[in-house]
Amino acid sequence: MKFINTKKPREYAQRLAAVKAEIQALRQQIMALAEEEKDLEQFLHSKSAGEDFQFNGEEGYLMTMKFIDRSRRVMDQPKVRAMFEKMGLKVPTRKSEWVETSIDYAEEE
Repeated sequence: MKFINTKKPREYAQRLAAVKAEIQALRQQIMALAEEEKDLEQFLHSKSAGEDFQFNGEEGYLMTMKFIDRSRRVMDQPKVRAMFEKMGLKVPTRKSEWVETSIDYAEEE
């Protein structure tokens, strides 16, 4: 491992550490907000029996709450893997490459 003490790499690495910390905090906030969103939607759906409704918004505008039922089909990965294994075939995969970074305090030796 080499030691770099020039201004730009040092500043960029410090900024990267701050960005990573902020991203982690935002991820936690997003998870909490997503959970709240799910709870609010479930309450409103059950309270209105799934029917669209209108209400007075905070700024005096009439607002509409709509419920749209959606569905999609997704591959059941464990079953597909089991099928391929049963047929004696390898599961098709593709290689994905990236560079991961981490910034920690160095331990003195």
